[in-house]
Amino acid sequence: MHNAIEWYRLLTGVLLKRKEKILISKEVLAEAVKGIKKITSFDLCVSDETGATIAGTFNPDVAVLNDIVSFIASGQDILEDEERCFVKIKYSGKRFVGIVTLKGTGADKAKVAGMAALQIGQLYEAYDRGTIVSDYINNLLLGKILPTNIDSDAKAVGLDPGLRRDVCIIVAKDDHASEVKNAIKAMVEKRDDFYVVSVEHGRIVIVTSAENDDFEKEAGEIFDELNKKNQMASHIGFGRPVETISELPEAYREAVTAIEVCETFYPERKIVSYDRLGLGRLIINCPDEICEMFLKEHFDKSSIEKIDQETLNTVNAFFENSLNISETARKLFIHRNTLIYRLNKLQKMVGLDVKKLDDAITFKVSVMVYKKYMEEKKKS
Repeated sequence: MHNAIEWYRLLTGVLLKRKEKILISKEVLAEAVKGIKKITSFDLCVSDETGATIAGTFNPDVAVLNDIVSFIASGQDILEDEERCFVKIKYSGKRFVGIVTLKGTGADKAKVAGMAALQIGQLYEAYDRGTIVSDYINNLLLGKILPTNIDSDAKAVGLDPGLRRDVCIIVAKDDHASEVKNAIKAMVEKRDDFYVVSVEHGRIVIVTSAENDDFEKEAGEIFDELNKKNQMASHIGFGRPVETISELPEAYREAVTAIEVCETFYPERKIVSYDRLGLGRLIINCPDEICEMFLKEHFDKSSIEKIDQETLNTVNAFFENSLNISETARKLFIHRNTLIYRLNKLQKMVGLDVKKLDDAITFKVSVMVYKKYMEEKKKS
């Protein structure tokens, strides 16, 4: 059996040698195929999507070249005969970039050719400009690039550091992060101003030029499309546009805050922007000790814990209808006396009469502070 670990290390070493290159070079491919020949003893050559030879340990003759062209035109991904094996090179699951032709005999010929095509496909992907840009954006958002290097690194991967940009986060449900990312990339495949990256905690980030006035609308349509059939995404949050690429991490943090506010206070809201968070933006940034102090000022935390869901839903409906008893009762399909009974029940629990504006504000803020406080407790 051939040494797969040694092979992997060889190709990884080739990847680590890349610097500011955008496209894979013939020299890199030549180094890779020589290494594969050394490890496996099989001769091979790599051809592009037209059949032209890029690199190899043997020069294909006219008959082999004709067979390569015929194989490209076929619907097959692998073809083997007694002396050769042809395998199509793809990456990102579908993009066809060339052919590996393996020459020799042996029971594991097809397996070696398949492994060579897979590894060279990954090599192509690593050198793909979109992948390099995505890696840069990912590292930038996570604070892995020194501030002094942000602009120079952006230029190295072909990004204008002074261009205005927008950012949003789409949160994938459960284990759908990879599926969501691939679906989004497929939807914006023809757009050269959209970059899609996976960051952390199932968050898929879209970065685009802020010259696109329809970004929120387009991102919202992408979010809706993800949920048409499989309900793959839970929330989408937007940061504010930024003037330079060095400010992009701040826009990302704003989008994270928008998502956290949504999940904590308004789970029914699926699309939210940082500049339209209202009271939630203030409370989400309050330190735990301030939250605890606020709750103690008004009532014990255990009082909120005793509120049943029916009463809480009633109060929320009461707030949504501007403290209007008749309108709230009508919307809830209950008698106004039933509504008043529930509100009085709440007053006995927490000591606040939400029929009065001041007490209603205190209660609403207290519930939000409590939710934030408990969410932080869960995380810790």
